[in-house]
Amino acid sequence: MPVADLLEVYGKYLFGRLTGEHSELVKGIHSKFDMMLNIEPAIHTEARKLYQGANPPRFESKMVSENEMKLTIRTEAWRMLQ
Repeated sequence: MPVADLLEVYGKYLFGRLTGEHSELVKGIHSKFDMMLNIEPAIHTEARKLYQGANPPRFESKMVSENEMKLTIRTEAWRMLQ
């Protein structure tokens, strides 16, 4: 499966889970860009509060244009795998 297709399938799955289990976190999110812009301030911040020891990756997102976003993901998980 191409990476782009895999990411789209996973995104739909994840958004469905969030909508079902934590609908308050996805209020006002209407697009893929909205979702990416809100992962860190809304979703990952809450995950850190709810789940002791949770260490989700840090997302830094910035809109470059109407249809383009710059996304930087910082994670400690890769270091743990080595």
